[in-house]
Amino acid sequence: MKDTSSKVNQISEAIIKITSNELTKVLDILELESENLNFLLRNLSNKEKDKVMNNTINKLLSKLKKIITIKKYKEMISQIDEITNYYTSKKNDFSNIIEKGNIIASNILYKTLNDNKNSNLLIDIYPLKKYCLSLDIKKEQLYDVLIWIIIRLVAIERCVVWQDYLIDFNSNKEI
Repeated sequence: MKDTSSKVNQISEAIIKITSNELTKVLDILELESENLNFLLRNLSNKEKDKVMNNTINKLLSKLKKIITIKKYKEMISQIDEITNYYTSKKNDFSNIIEKGNIIASNILYKTLNDNKNSNLLIDIYPLKKYCLSLDIKKEQLYDVLIWIIIRLVAIERCVVWQDYLIDFNSNKEI
């Protein structure tokens, strides 16, 4: 590599940096485990865990209600499923938790988005826990399912943000 221009070097370094950053994101995703989140709850009583789960789920639902419609959610469902299905294939013993968590997350999102009267709709954790148990989720898996619901809602939020970014990027590119 004799006499390469500064511009060539800058572009080469940019390619390496961008690729490295993107692959690091993929590696981070590969390492996502519910245990990475469960440790935050480890020393809490069940009552405190319930408050944390309730608060987290409601914060996400409140945010999603502001940025997504049912139509937009339906358009993005395959992308969201692609993200969360990755974990199903990675952890067979976790597949029931993921499957049921996805269903519950979708149900509470639909309920939230359909409620036009109450802009501050809150999900109560206790009926949600009973609903989880009614879906043949074992009691010892309950918090895993609640954490998965949070992961699913975050995946939805991230997909919305990503789609909005792409739309904005492409509209600015055309200018």
